[in-house]
Amino acid sequence: MHGIFDSGVGGLSVWKECKRLFPNTPLLYFADQAHVPYGDLPLELSYQYVEFAIKKMISLGATSISIACHTISTTHGETLKKEFTTPIFDIASSTLSAIEKKDQIAVIGTEATIRSNYYQNALNLRLHSAISCPTLVPMIEQGRVVKKKVAKALLPIPPGAKSILLACTHYPFISKIISEILEGIEIIDPAPFFAKNLPLLPFSSDDLFFTTGSVKLFHEVSEKILKTNLSFPFFIKPLQCRIKPTISV
Repeated sequence: MHGIFDSGVGGLSVWKECKRLFPNTPLLYFADQAHVPYGDLPLELSYQYVEFAIKKMISLGATSISIACHTISTTHGETLKKEFTTPIFDIASSTLSAIEKKDQIAVIGTEATIRSNYYQNALNLRLHSAISCPTLVPMIEQGRVVKKKVAKALLPIPPGAKSILLACTHYPFISKIISEILEGIEIIDPAPFFAKNLPLLPFSSDDLFFTTGSVKLFHEVSEKILKTNLSFPFFIKPLQCRIKPTISV
């Protein structure tokens, strides 16, 4: 079974594309909502949380894992691939292939993603700007997106960008609002490209969902952002993160 990890519901943008492309492939989804957003955490702490999550996913039956979180992909992706023998795919490296023919790209993401300079270094002269939008993930996680607040978060983007790279898997769920605010600018969602290149195989089983947060909130917000009734056979189970951080927030 293939596992998808994210700090919250953002990775459902990848899950959605996987189900569209591979409808007969069951997926195991892990949301660490007890600690979302990861973009505000010290890097040592976010590594402890994702390390726990990956070990838990493997124990639950994941034979390969997608890191559907740009924050983790850009800061810890390569280290995680070396630590685990289970195949790990990260959305950040996949994104670079999706934007190789683009230029004047404005990147928006969490503070940790922008601070990593991952996309800035990769894009070099093709980079227009790189802006952190820390207020967006909490709004999406709570299912309470306000257009005026989204516009305020995007205000620091200088004029002249040809495209906007959504360097956070939460952002595709507000791409329509972003398009309305930034008229005429191409929106780049890496999720479809990432999902298309995953080596997924069909077999008979149900999708599994796990969250370290509220099962009720996860269910409600997931249905809202996916715009569908989750009526197919599935389970959402609560998990506690049983590690004690070695550093304080």
